[in-house]
Amino acid sequence: MNLEPLKESFGELYELISDQSVLEVIIDSPDDIYYEKDRAVRNFTGKVNGQSQLHAMVQAMAKLAEKNLMKLHQIYELP
Repeated sequence: MNLEPLKESFGELYELISDQSVLEVIIDSPDDIYYEKDRAVRNFTGKVNGQSQLHAMVQAMAKLAEKNLMKLHQIYELP
């Protein structure tokens, strides 16, 4: 899958999602981001510009997957 459309919205996180050795990215908040690589969960030390960037990331992923999302109380759900 071509992940290039996600590059702008993901910013510094783009390197993680395009790294084939990263198995999972866990985003709890803009300040609490973790990823699994080489059998270890690590803390992401890059920068995410708050909730607005997280929302842009979710929307970009949904668009790439050709899904529509409904926003309910800052939680995104598939209709």
